[in-house]
Amino acid sequence: MKTIKGELKQNETWSGEVYISGSLVIRENVTVTVLPGTWIFFLSPERCDIIVKGTLVAIGEKHREIIIGNKSWRGGMEFSGDKVSILRHCEIKHSKMVAVNCRGKSRLEIQNSRIINNKAGIAAEDAASINLSGNEINNNTIYGLSLHSGSRLSSVKDTIRHNETGVFTAGESVLVLMSAEIESNKVGIECCGKLEVKVDRSFINGNDRGIRTNENCLLEVKNCDVSRNKIIGIECCHNAVTKIISNRITENKLGVFCRDNSRNVIESNKFSDNEGAIACINNAKSEIIDNTFENNRNDISGLRSEARD
Repeated sequence: MKTIKGELKQNETWSGEVYISGSLVIRENVTVTVLPGTWIFFLSPERCDIIVKGTLVAIGEKHREIIIGNKSWRGGMEFSGDKVSILRHCEIKHSKMVAVNCRGKSRLEIQNSRIINNKAGIAAEDAASINLSGNEINNNTIYGLSLHSGSRLSSVKDTIRHNETGVFTAGESVLVLMSAEIESNKVGIECCGKLEVKVDRSFINGNDRGIRTNENCLLEVKNCDVSRNKIIGIECCHNAVTKIISNRITENKLGVFCRDNSRNVIESNKFSDNEGAIACINNAKSEIIDNTFENNRNDISGLRSEARD
């Protein structure tokens, strides 16, 4: 058993059980390596963070995960340096704050890990960059992922389920989601502000609202399955610019809802078994091109749509 507090000024390797008392700072040019099977616990009832200004390399194994967090953890992991840190085969849980937060020019890779049962999952802001692959980001109270003010996040084959909001983006951020499963959240993806979002070959299923965009967001949804969302599959509003291309949009209460001066291209999608397939109101301008419609109660409703099927 090892108890750590204060600042680390030289490289360390952690294994076994590690107890952190108070907030811990990993200084610039310091690398902490965490071995497979390590458990990291937090002792302080007050705020207790791991602040990474240097490098953290926590690489577990499939059946020997690195466990970070316990039920009394009032803190998170904050990355603010300019080195690449790696979390692989980790389980990060029970943070009463943001579990993983990247700031400044930090760069973080998270692979094959579980970020579960936190107040909030993963956040990026400023010029931070995060690459995610093969993770489970589930059952976080506020959101699974959050991007703000110039950050970039790439996600490949991640599962994002049972969060209040699966992915929240704001400011001039860039988000790329490929082969993601975004399911059973109140809102799957929420996009606010002048940012760029691309969603490709993903499953947006069983949320209350699948994707919601506004405030000049640039959104492209392509080759996705948008199904069984209880209220709306894709909602485009408040000057958003969207391209909705080659998707399967089925069994939603309303498949695509365009409103409030949004500009939209809805092309080569298959709409089936929705209560309403497409609705356009309040000065939304939508080009509706070469889609197919099967067994919807209503195919296209509202004004200012330019249907060219």
